[in-house]
Amino acid sequence: MLEKAGQLQRAYDLYTNYLEELKLNLLSGEIEQERLRAVFISLRIGQIARRQNKDEEEESHKVWALEETLKMVAQFNGIQQPVAEGVPSMDIRTVQLPSFIQRDQLGALIEEVGRMYTERGKAECVRASPTPSIRDMNSQLLQICHASPPSSAFPSAS
Repeated sequence: MLEKAGQLQRAYDLYTNYLEELKLNLLSGEIEQERLRAVFISLRIGQIARRQNKDEEEESHKVWALEETLKMVAQFNGIQQPVAEGVPSMDIRTVQLPSFIQRDQLGALIEEVGRMYTERGKAECVRASPTPSIRDMNSQLLQICHASPPSSAFPSAS
């Protein structure tokens, strides 16, 4: 409602405060649906930040949402995540997804982050591959596009 009323800053602040509360619960092992809720909220904050020309905030929230989603997918598949290497290699077209993550949601999130970097003239951050690997894509985002990485169908902001 705040967004529709043009109160973007109030919406941004409200979502950001709520996300911080959710993240505290995530640290203590919150269930997957709460992690996914945090992903959706972080993405929405990134979309609002874009409308407010807050580039750093947009990037950090969208990339965190993508990283958290990839971590959930990796954990669901029993793939251990080495800290030094980021997200393990998985083919995004065939990897098994938890029931609460749809393939089109994952694709839309990857597309959202890719579009952000392309619009900023950082197309090198978005690598097309005939067999897209989550590790390859995530490494590109983190190593090329971030000096210091963040700790990680979605609606699009209008």
